[in-house]
Amino acid sequence: MAKDPQAHALHRLYVAQANYEMACEAKTKTRELLDKAIVMASEAELSNAEIGRAVGATGQRIGQIVSAE
Repeated sequence: MAKDPQAHALHRLYVAQANYEMACEAKTKTRELLDKAIVMASEAELSNAEIGRAVGATGQRIGQIVSAE
């Protein structure tokens, strides 16, 4: 007996949505960790340009992150 194609498609859709939500949550947590590390590097008196070179961002973006914290 063949599987119901609609039920199978719906199941795959639920799984894909769950995977997407987990990836978004992981991205958010990872971004928060990176931002905290940037702030700590700034507090250790590294320049925004040095931090930017280390993480592949501009010094201006680093300044925005530091001032937001």
